[in-house]
Amino acid sequence: MGGNEAASLLRIHNLSHSYGAEAVLRDVSCSFPAGSLVAMLGPSGCGKTTLLKICAGLIAPASGSVKIDGVRPYDARQDGIIGYAFQSPTLLPWRTAYRNILLPIELLHKEPSAESRQYAQSMLSLVGLEGKGDTLPGKLSGGMQQRVGLARALVTKPVALFLDEPFGQLDPKTRDKLNEKVRQICQQQNISVLFVTHSVEEAVFVADSVIILSSQPASIVNIININLGRERSHGTKAMRDYARLVRDIDDILEQGHP
Repeated sequence: MGGNEAASLLRIHNLSHSYGAEAVLRDVSCSFPAGSLVAMLGPSGCGKTTLLKICAGLIAPASGSVKIDGVRPYDARQDGIIGYAFQSPTLLPWRTAYRNILLPIELLHKEPSAESRQYAQSMLSLVGLEGKGDTLPGKLSGGMQQRVGLARALVTKPVALFLDEPFGQLDPKTRDKLNEKVRQICQQQNISVLFVTHSVEEAVFVADSVIILSSQPASIVNIININLGRERSHGTKAMRDYARLVRDIDDILEQGHP
């Protein structure tokens, strides 16, 4: 990560942001190529979600720039080439699970094609919600709602996917299965992923690289390459290298940074 910028799908350059007098991000710069899965770790409240929202075009930075496939995040979002899954799914309560998934396509194209509708239906199976397409969000568990949010983020076939702890309400076994599925989908479709997590174990299990942020105003402390192979499964967690990487990252986080 951070190599040939010309080949990078996402580039963050000298990014800084504040909320009033509170400096949140300071001179954040990094880049990664298409198909990379990158986790973001750091102290609670350090600005991880703010950075993710800037990359997704939901917040304009105070200074610096972000480019996704050569364009600004806002433009990328308007073109439907990025997806975002919130920590809270923010589903529309009057729309069924299927129609929530279909929403980004409707916003882009007004009248979805038959192919788009079929693809939206396939997303339900992808996230393990077969038979739940006609169910309203209020009748779904929190974990099921998070899965609908993930399917909605993927339905436009984005080149970049931004995830803010999308599986936080799921049990560890289900979370691992969905993380494996996300990794598989993104490798098959060459989607770049930047995701926020508080779990070092999850970051090492899913990611190709881990960005470690300092406390506020957050800057990049380290970027750790995760060399555990392309395929990840339950057996990955039994590997010595997995345990070593978890320990190394835990040590960096425990040291603390100004």
